[in-house]
Amino acid sequence: MHKKTNARPVRNFVLVISLLHIIIGVASINLSAFSLLGNCQYSAQAAGLWGSLANLLCASFGLTLSFETKRKVVLVYIFISACTVLTAAFQLATETAGLVVERQLCGKNSFFGRDHCKLECINTHVYIMVTAVASLFVSLFSSLVLSHGIQRLSTD
Repeated sequence: MHKKTNARPVRNFVLVISLLHIIIGVASINLSAFSLLGNCQYSAQAAGLWGSLANLLCASFGLTLSFETKRKVVLVYIFISACTVLTAAFQLATETAGLVVERQLCGKNSFFGRDHCKLECINTHVYIMVTAVASLFVSLFSSLVLSHGIQRLSTD
């Protein structure tokens, strides 16, 4: 039989992490929409949207966890965080490839030359990469902290 402990610090931690996931997710949705409408996606269509959906899914389970700190809910949250890490890594890789392609199109020796260069597309790729790195760190940090303290939670 496991002892129940005061779960208030866990709830506060997860609430803050969930709010960060919401901020990252909304920023990534906006940047991805701009990228799609601006015809800046050369590497993978809507890579930023996948990352933002993973962040918002992680945030919704995090908000659930901030009210219910049972072991099963924590395990589901850790699993969703791991999926968010994988999605953010994919997002980072595809946006890096998109940035390389965009920079190649801006080069002097490229087929399109300087006429095809869109500075806003380059900036958008960089901003989406920043949201992917932020998502990686937030998801990894929350998974590690919660997996370390899972033994103290109830088994219900």
